[in-house]
Amino acid sequence: MDSFYDVEGAASELEKIGQSRKERSMLFEDAQPHLADLNTDAYSVVESGMSRKNWRLCTFEDEDEVGTEVIFTLQGVLSKCNLVPRHAKDCKLNQVIKLSQFAEICGLGTSLFDDSMTSATVVHDRFAQYFCGTPVSKWQPEVSPIGTVFSASNRLFTFKTDAPTEQGREFEPGVDPVGILERFKTADIFHAPENVVKYFRTVSDQERGETKHLQSFPGAFRVGDLVEMQASFVAIMTTQGQIKVTTRLHALTLLDTSFTYEADKKRMTFQSRTAVIQKQVKRKIGYLHEMGEHPRKKVQGDRWEDMRQPSMG
Repeated sequence: MDSFYDVEGAASELEKIGQSRKERSMLFEDAQPHLADLNTDAYSVVESGMSRKNWRLCTFEDEDEVGTEVIFTLQGVLSKCNLVPRHAKDCKLNQVIKLSQFAEICGLGTSLFDDSMTSATVVHDRFAQYFCGTPVSKWQPEVSPIGTVFSASNRLFTFKTDAPTEQGREFEPGVDPVGILERFKTADIFHAPENVVKYFRTVSDQERGETKHLQSFPGAFRVGDLVEMQASFVAIMTTQGQIKVTTRLHALTLLDTSFTYEADKKRMTFQSRTAVIQKQVKRKIGYLHEMGEHPRKKVQGDRWEDMRQPSMG
């Protein structure tokens, strides 16, 4: 985002969209809760069944022995992203497991986003209470030149030994456009269900007054777009024996592209007005001294010798 981007307009629209999406999540029983509405007292910290230890926030229905992971939503302006990993083709085999899809969003100072950051702090405190006696890394909202930001990522591969009962999944459309990631799959690493990040876009149905969510692809997202992130909190044990709470990305939805589009138009107009006119230059190619009607050869100083053959008649 630069000086051509309407920050105030985007912040106003983000606040409206965020409140609308937040209210929508409260109307439907199966909808993901908004980060600002997370009730940590209603959730339990549960150790996952994977061989590599990690812990999730889960809810339990009546007499349900298997918890459902809490996945929340948060709206913001896309400030950074790496949804199709760059330089994957140059990645060494021992680095493949670290390849991930990453997104960072900014709240532009909106109150709902700030409330969500407060809620995220409470969630991290909930994990700290669960791991009483084990050091838990302190979490604070990230701050950038454009304000408070929130990021989430998800690795593209999982070790088979960490999820021996899981079945591999295909990459979502647009994630592996030329098949580079597919070649990294081996008997030891695979694209597991929890590695999947889904992409959507919203479409308004004017007749019914509804908003539909259609499948999208990573290349449709640009910095400056208004998006909705679906993510979850996951606690992992570091090699130093400390607990670290991370944020795992599960889905990204395109909500509004108009501010990016308008910024592009302003930028192109400005560049066309300030474009430098290239001066034309002469260029000599070939052997012009042999091709002219009166070829000449420079001999001394400013004197030129006529190279024409003397007349025979």
